[in-house]
Amino acid sequence: MREERAEERICLVRRLYDRGMNSAQISELIGLDKEQVEEMLQTKSNFENNGSVSYTHLRAHETSA
Repeated sequence: MREERAEERICLVRRLYDRGMNSAQISELIGLDKEQVEEMLQTKSNFENNGSVSYTHLRAHETSA
């Protein structure tokens, strides 16, 4: 549950960034340090650039829900 909230927060930060807000504006809006926001942006970027996942991995997520 806690991990899901972290991922949601990272996605929110990324959406705000994609809409033109900078890390200082985002940090003020959601109440985090600028450094935390920049770390979240980097985390999301690393996640997106991670490449493909196996079919088995995707099926495991489908069946665990």
